[in-house]
Amino acid sequence: MGCNNLLTNIILFCTLLPSGVFALQNLSEDELSTVSGEGIGLVFEDFQFNAKDNLPLDDTDGYTFKITGIEDQNGNAVDVSLGQFYIAGTGTNYGADLEGKTVNLGRLSHPYKIDVLDGNNLGGGGWTDKAVLEIAAPEMYATNQLDGYNCAGVTDPGVGGKCTSRPADSGTGYKGERMDIGMSLYTVYDNSISNVKNTNLNFHAKSANFDGSYIRLWGDKIDENGNGTIEATEYQGLSMEARLHLHADEIFINSCQIDGTNCGDAMVMTGVKIRLALGDEKYFQPATFDVDAGGNFVFKIHKLPSPNDPRIPGTTHVIASDGLRAGSDTATWDWYNDYYTNGAKSMISIDNLTVGSESFGSSTIRGLQIQYLEVTSHDL
Repeated sequence: MGCNNLLTNIILFCTLLPSGVFALQNLSEDELSTVSGEGIGLVFEDFQFNAKDNLPLDDTDGYTFKITGIEDQNGNAVDVSLGQFYIAGTGTNYGADLEGKTVNLGRLSHPYKIDVLDGNNLGGGGWTDKAVLEIAAPEMYATNQLDGYNCAGVTDPGVGGKCTSRPADSGTGYKGERMDIGMSLYTVYDNSISNVKNTNLNFHAKSANFDGSYIRLWGDKIDENGNGTIEATEYQGLSMEARLHLHADEIFINSCQIDGTNCGDAMVMTGVKIRLALGDEKYFQPATFDVDAGGNFVFKIHKLPSPNDPRIPGTTHVIASDGLRAGSDTATWDWYNDYYTNGAKSMISIDNLTVGSESFGSSTIRGLQIQYLEVTSHDL
């Protein structure tokens, strides 16, 4: 298909200076001769982003970002406002000390990427003959590769693997590519409403990275009933496959009164490794985001095809009643066996979870495979 020709000979390295000015780095003729046209690479150096409103606590109209139209169970209107959102270097003390704390997002050898991919090179199945837009964070190393850095914490139980993003290390002279990231959300009622509490919810992640994450997008027509044709009632639009990875030394969540006092017990997770597999197009399971006839949002990971689906290999498409290969159409059985063995799986690993002063120890979920998921919003 030659999809990469759409971005032939385009490669871009962006440096975000401390002053917030973007600069493009010139390439010499020798450097240009090595450009292979493999999309766009993005690197941000000495980066910090901090959106914070320093408003009176009773100012319900001045926030930069606000969601309105929400009501509580008593019918009272409540605004959800973003009081702060920051991305910075490590050591920010949950966003309280941002002065001089900058971070590198990616580096020249491992940048963030924007590319157009040839679906025929992505493993067959549902990818065949599709052009795919990919937005990707720096890649992860294989677990057994000597190069790379533990994704979270000093040790790693194996499920975490190794990441290309380095933790900050003043002894070696590099800044590192792991960030402190956080936000504060405020729920604010109108001052005329009595007996309600304005509160805030705080989320912070220390030394975090998103290595191995990507989002792939393409135009699609989905044969949801598996009869070999696309009916007008079946999905036609933008499809997605995503791998959302979050690795962090610590995730901190708490809720307080809006003035920051009387906080409840904080939930603290250390050594966090989250890998979410949303969609698996190799096995005809894209993820889609749509709006239904009632105006509600619908997020769906489409059903795994049934054995009689014409996209599934095989002659008789029969699976034996005992589920064994003997007595089944071997090509069909092998396809499902490949899905359960090699299909996309999610994983969550936490070295330690504490709530207040109580420790709940470590927890790991491995091999979670989504065969169907549908999430719909509703008017309350």
